Amino acid sequence: MHREKGSCHKGDRSSNMGEEYLVYPDRIKQFTAFFMNLILIVVCCCFIYMKAVPVWMKFFLGIMIIFMAVMEGKTIRQMGKREVLYRLDQKGITDYTNPDEVVFLKWTEVGKIETVVNNTSLQIGIMGIKVSENKERMGEILKRNLSVNGNMAFYQIVIDGFQFRKKTFREIIDQCRYYAIKYHPSVVITESKDPFLKR
Repeated sequence: MHREKGSCHKGDRSSNMGEEYLVYPDRIKQFTAFFMNLILIVVCCCFIYMKAVPVWMKFFLGIMIIFMAVMEGKTIRQMGKREVLYRLDQKGITDYTNPDEVVFLKWTEVGKIETVVNNTSLQIGIMGIKVSENKERMGEILKRNLSVNGNMAFYQIVIDGFQFRKKTFREIIDQCRYYAIKYHPSVVITESKDPFLKR
C-alpha cells in the first residue's frame, strides 16, 4: 500500500513489496504559477485597451500575452497528466523528466548528493558514474565523455527546488539522504545552509 503526501508518494517501509518514494509535480506550486500568469494576462489586456498606451507598447504587450497564454496551456497539460518525475527505491533513483532519455542510477553508482544554491532557489544534484551499456542511445555530451573517460559515462540528476514548496522540497532532500545512506553508506552528502529550506 502507498499513501500520498503533498506532491509525493511514500511507500510503506515495512511492506513486502519493498519501499519507494515517488515525486510528482507540486500541484499547489503549479496552480500558484497559473494564477499569477492569469493576473498578468488580465493586466496586459487592460493596458492594451488604454488609449494613452503607445502602439509599440501594445504590440509588445500582445506578444507577452501570447507567450503567457502558451505557458498557461502547458501548465494545464502538466496538471492533467500527473506524471512521476522521480522515483527512489531500494534499487536506485530514476529520473523521468525527459521521457526520451530516462536516467536510472543504482545507489552504488551514486558518488555524491549535494544541495547547491542556484539563483534564488536550491537544487539537489545527484552525481553518478556508470559503465555505458548502450552508446547509441546516449546524447552527444555523453558520447564525448565516453571518448575521454574510458567507456565511463558521468550522469547528474538535478531536482530544482523552484518547482516545489519549501516543505515538499525539504522532504525530497530528506528522502534522498535516507535512501542513499541506507543502500550506499559511503556516498558523499553535502548540504548548503540556505534560508530557502529553514524549517
